[in-house]
Amino acid sequence: MRTHLPNFSSLKALILLTRDANRDNLQAQLKRLNLEVDVQWPPIPSTEHLHHVVFFDVDRGYDGMFNWPTGEPPVPLVAIVGSETPGRLEWALSQKPSSHLLKPIGSNGVFHALFVAFSNFAESARARVEIEELKERIRCRPIVVRTILKLMEVHEIGDDEAFRFLRDLCMKRQMSIEEMSYEILSKSELNISNTQNSLSPRLQNGPETSTRMK
Repeated sequence: MRTHLPNFSSLKALILLTRDANRDNLQAQLKRLNLEVDVQWPPIPSTEHLHHVVFFDVDRGYDGMFNWPTGEPPVPLVAIVGSETPGRLEWALSQKPSSHLLKPIGSNGVFHALFVAFSNFAESARARVEIEELKERIRCRPIVVRTILKLMEVHEIGDDEAFRFLRDLCMKRQMSIEEMSYEILSKSELNISNTQNSLSPRLQNGPETSTRMK
């Protein structure tokens, strides 16, 4: 799938860098891209969240520099790297930047850094959501198994048909299997008269062709 080039116009950028040629060149490039630019040094606490992207100086960075837990930035970070000493690079990586710029900053390279930063930040956000969904599904797996066993007991059907029945209920109610399982098990007893109507005619006639779980 082709990635469209983003439009950074009207976004707000924060530069955490002392006044020098690097900051001037960075600010000039951002303004050419129609971003609103704020510059600070030292950083003013509790203002980073007002911006869409933050550029920070790795050489002068320190613990507690940002107003969020280390490694959990709410916006894309772009690390401005000068010193390549292991300690500085390790600190920079712990902040979880989405992109970086190397000093000295010249008259180009900022658009590329922004593009990579926003792309990586969005991809990381999607990955975190997927991981949380997978964790939730794993956590709910025993609930789904209990629900299938309950359906097998109430309707006297096999495990495969119980799962298909549960899946059909989910589709009709537009709910996930986990949500449907919670709803079924949260009731003091299964309402057989209501759910029986959702069974196929073959299931309503009995489990003759069903295979019960051993």
